[in-house]
Amino acid sequence: MAELSLFCYGTLISSFVREKILGHKSGVIVKKASLHGYAVMTVAETYYPTLITAGKKQIVSDVLVSGLTDMDLSILDQFEGVNYSRKTRTVSAEDGSLLNSFVYLPNKFLETAGPWVFEDWESKQLKLFLSKDFDLSGIRRPN
Repeated sequence: MAELSLFCYGTLISSFVREKILGHKSGVIVKKASLHGYAVMTVAETYYPTLITAGKKQIVSDVLVSGLTDMDLSILDQFEGVNYSRKTRTVSAEDGSLLNSFVYLPNKFLETAGPWVFEDWESKQLKLFLSKDFDLSGIRRPN
């Protein structure tokens, strides 16, 4: 079975959120990675982010989660809901190597409300995300 990887730029950076969705996963490896040409923005009226296309010099530096199964990705597809689809993009690993990885990109324009910073979200909005937006059958759609 091929090893599958996912570049995480938002709520899935959190091991707590990933485990709520997938359960405790042994064999999953999390490493720093980056994606060029995008920026992470907060989706308006929600507690989660989206990627937007940005200049080629813009870099999103977050994590690459490897060791996922097809079933894991199916569960994550459902969780991401109708606004996001899993696409393949080239990411830069921490060691400088380039890897093809899955990433969730928006299917349509989502109104944004400024930059999204994981550390701020984790300390101030994680509980709000879990109580208002989190749903295993698909995160809440923006209003």
